[in-house]
Amino acid sequence: MNLNRNFRIENLFLRLKETTLYKKLQDSKSFGLILGVFIFFLPIIVVVIVESSKLREKDLEISNLELELRQLEGIYERDSTEYYDLTKNKITLERISREDYYMKAEDEEIYIIK
Repeated sequence: MNLNRNFRIENLFLRLKETTLYKKLQDSKSFGLILGVFIFFLPIIVVVIVESSKLREKDLEISNLELELRQLEGIYERDSTEYYDLTKNKITLERISREDYYMKAEDEEIYIIK
């Protein structure tokens, strides 16, 4: 299997060498320059592409975190209002203590009907 694959790759390179464009480039004096520029810029292009994909991942992560922050700010506002009502508003405190904790005043009786 591997031998067959190597043979196909060698065949491909041989056909490439036979093309006229490759022969013209190889015969020209600037072939080494073109090859050098290609070899020089190929790793740079690969690095740019990889970094670009990493930046997109980070942008997605940032947008998800910003969404979560907005949701948590809403929860914080609601809880802050409730906390203020519990600590400063005696009527709200009395209502919650009666409804949630079944507390009563000294001169009352409570009957729970479910």
